Amino acid sequence: MPRAKKTPDVPVDRLDEMLVRLKLSGIRDQLDSLLDEAARSNLSTRETLAMLCEREIARKDHRRIDMALRPVRFELTDQTRQAIDEYEKLQKALKAEINEEAWETLYSAVSHPFKEPASGKIAVKVINHYGDEVLKVYDVRDAREV
Repeated sequence: MPRAKKTPDVPVDRLDEMLVRLKLSGIRDQLDSLLDEAARSNLSTRETLAMLCEREIARKDHRRIDMALRPVRFELTDQTRQAIDEYEKLQKALKAEINEEAWETLYSAVSHPFKEPASGKIAVKVINHYGDEVLKVYDVRDAREV
């Protein structure tokens, strides 16, 4: 293939900005050596562009695999420490070990069976993992909200 006509050079800063914006860090980091390699191989503009794209794709594939194989590490945040402290305080207050299996049964969207109260009303309280609470009272006799 004949070489394409030489175009005026793009200022390095502008080219760097464009490569950053396009998230082509592999090309950006190795641009000079890749262009030298293309020149030594006497590649056309189209062939050079294809080579740059191939190298960027290979780098991103390698990085994706590397990230997938990296072990997951969870930070011990203040919120996690607080939850652990609250759990330990509950154990001390009960003066007993908490049965983990029984505790886990509480994390459910299905209620445990219970007898209908004499008042005919029940209160349902939902607490999310942020500690936000919602309380609603229901009349169980006709299943309508009070």
